[in-house]
Amino acid sequence: MLNVNNPHFLIMQGRVTKVINMKPMEILGLIEEAAGISLYQTKKEQTLNLIKRKDAKLAEINDLLEKEVNPKLEQLKKDKEDLALYKSNQNLIDEYTKILTAHDYWLADRTAKNGEP
Repeated sequence: MLNVNNPHFLIMQGRVTKVINMKPMEILGLIEEAAGISLYQTKKEQTLNLIKRKDAKLAEINDLLEKEVNPKLEQLKKDKEDLALYKSNQNLIDEYTKILTAHDYWLADRTAKNGEP
């Protein structure tokens, strides 16, 4: 019907009646196609579909993070705190064991020097 390569958009002979009888949306589509707009509409629809798919994937990832990763991360943080407390307590035990051993040695040495059994 319309030749987009021709600077004068012409309706082919015998098609005038068909164009006149077209509905407004069909005429709009014809004009958009002639102006080259329909290509951009198609690209826009494809891009919007791509955005929807990416948003769905993002929502899926956020859901996975919320349900699986974050609880595991919280558990690991708690385990880390527990380990730090355990190491701190173990260091205190080692320190007190050294003090107790030194005290036992001091008592044994004092007993040996005083000749007490």
